[in-house]
Amino acid sequence: MKLHIDDINVLNYIQNTMGIGKVYKSKSSPTCKFIVSKQSDVEKIIELFSNYSLNSSKSLNFLAWAEAFNLYTGGKESSDPLHPSARKELIFNRIEALKAGMNTNRTVWNRNNSDINITPNWLLGYVEGDGSFYISKENFSLFFTISQTMNDLPLMQAIKNYFNGLNSHFNDAVYITTYKSKTDQRSDMVNLIATKSEFISQVLIPLFQNLRWASKKELDFVDWISILKIKQLGIHHTEQGVAMIQRIIGQMNNNRLSTSPCSTLEDRNSLLLDIKIMLEAGSNYILNDKGQTIIKSTGKYLKKGSPIAILILDGEGNILNEFKSINACASFLGVSHDTVRVKLRSGKSLKFNSNLVYVKNK
Repeated sequence: MKLHIDDINVLNYIQNTMGIGKVYKSKSSPTCKFIVSKQSDVEKIIELFSNYSLNSSKSLNFLAWAEAFNLYTGGKESSDPLHPSARKELIFNRIEALKAGMNTNRTVWNRNNSDINITPNWLLGYVEGDGSFYISKENFSLFFTISQTMNDLPLMQAIKNYFNGLNSHFNDAVYITTYKSKTDQRSDMVNLIATKSEFISQVLIPLFQNLRWASKKELDFVDWISILKIKQLGIHHTEQGVAMIQRIIGQMNNNRLSTSPCSTLEDRNSLLLDIKIMLEAGSNYILNDKGQTIIKSTGKYLKKGSPIAILILDGEGNILNEFKSINACASFLGVSHDTVRVKLRSGKSLKFNSNLVYVKNK
């Protein structure tokens, strides 16, 4: 297993938890490796993944690898009537054939997709390895993505179905795109994407916030949430808000790597404090007597068609959050769908996080 040197703690955690293998730092590149070579340790890995099946197409490589290992170790004590030299040649040829069909050389991808089992902790581990929390630099839209080769399309569909099952109100929030190479079928890609802010805030964030992270990708997740909060309060309509988002983006993903040539890393505690102060200053949105949303910093109305249908306001009319549906608003407040409807009609307050808030239609 090979990772960037910044994630060496992940490999140390795996090594310490399993009690096998060794972790090495590369002398020629900013990487580190977790290597298992002892026969007894390999047997533990085979036992582990035999009991807890791999979900991705990598399971096929594992099965071939395990078969090769069993041939190599079992062949030495075989009761096969063949002459030892003939038996050895057969085993060698079979192992070579398995090796020739593994990893990038694999051409057969048939597997039982019903074995795919998505769980919260498995999904987080997969996201830490192959997921991305991205912010577009043009309009600061949030993207959650997982990219894989086309061989893992069934897995991407299973992950999509898992997300759909978490909240029936967001069945269309996660979608899948594919890219087919004109020159090399092995370069065909599948992408799982989520961009809807309500799904992100109501489903994705609570899911991952309640799990234990192992890699530095947690920092990207935390920064991604901060940008979402800045946008929800409309602070991105101010120069200070834009500058803050750009500061945060400057810390994320590859910019966070110690080897990044364009790294703009700053003291994290200082950055988090500045974000906290900005968010605590309150919303940049306010609702006027006609129910129109005004951007306080510009005095302009929020553009028609902006994604606000139901608003949560504090006692002074400041917008605390925004939703596209009653169901999403009710889920956020922890109340029933009917309670939100009653409050919308009556205009009366309800208690949320020990404070009185109001819900109003856009």
